[in-house]
Amino acid sequence: MKKAFAIILTFSVLFLCACNARKPAEEPAASESKSTTEFVPVRLTAPTTPTVPTTKPVIISEWPTDLLPEKFPAPPEGTFAFEVAKGDHEKHEGDFASDWVRIRFVCPEQNFHSFTNRMTELGYFGGSKRITDGTFYNNGYSGYWQNGKDIVIAKSSVANSNGEITVVVDVTPCADNFPDALTEIFPKFNGYTASTGEYCGFDASKNPVSGTFEGSFSEYWYWEYRFSNCFVGVSLEDFENYYETLGEMDFSGVISTATVDGCNTMSVDVTKTIGNNTYAVYMLFNQTLRTLDIAYTNDTSLYVAEQ
Repeated sequence: MKKAFAIILTFSVLFLCACNARKPAEEPAASESKSTTEFVPVRLTAPTTPTVPTTKPVIISEWPTDLLPEKFPAPPEGTFAFEVAKGDHEKHEGDFASDWVRIRFVCPEQNFHSFTNRMTELGYFGGSKRITDGTFYNNGYSGYWQNGKDIVIAKSSVANSNGEITVVVDVTPCADNFPDALTEIFPKFNGYTASTGEYCGFDASKNPVSGTFEGSFSEYWYWEYRFSNCFVGVSLEDFENYYETLGEMDFSGVISTATVDGCNTMSVDVTKTIGNNTYAVYMLFNQTLRTLDIAYTNDTSLYVAEQ
């Protein structure tokens, strides 16, 4: 590392525990409608457990939609109960900074691996893992990939007693969603995320006053890219280059490693004091999923207290 950080091979209490406390609750299941045009709520993370069909399901070998990217894996063998929805980010409330497509389907769980393996073969960079008894990540398959053109997120999955899973996958264009306002204080992270992050502003008494960045920072604030808002398809080199750049800009702190829900992770907590403000960056790099969560703030006590 070009600037020395204190290296501690222990769990990063400040960021990881804070993230765990803010882990989103289980969210509403998808609409049971089979329409291919009806809007599916953006905040879907846990589809309903599939029921045993009373008639033989119609198996598909190709996606019956032209909304998916040209380079996209074929349906896993045995896929049925396909649904698709398209969202306009300006009309539909949710986490996306660009228009998006959501698909939901059911397939034998043992065949879903062909879908995740094919992502890599088609030139996407990322990773996936089946989370069991998660303490930080939701249970089920999590997968995040990008190829410089599209972001693909295996958002959730639920298994049934027949060895089948219902899977929800989101697709949205790759875009530069790092805000210019943050670059006045922090180095820019050159990566892809599906959202513009979550901004929270507070007044001088540290009471919340804004959930939207309107062009200028509140007295105190934090801005975070975490969970489904994380940076996708991030390499170890990308992560190392970024914390080295932070060191070159006189941020200092600790780097730590941990195993979280079976994933190998590295975290960096660094701060820099300018005038009366102590600016901080908290990062969690998941080497298994190849995702990067980042949080920025001008008041460490405020941010940690909010977790």
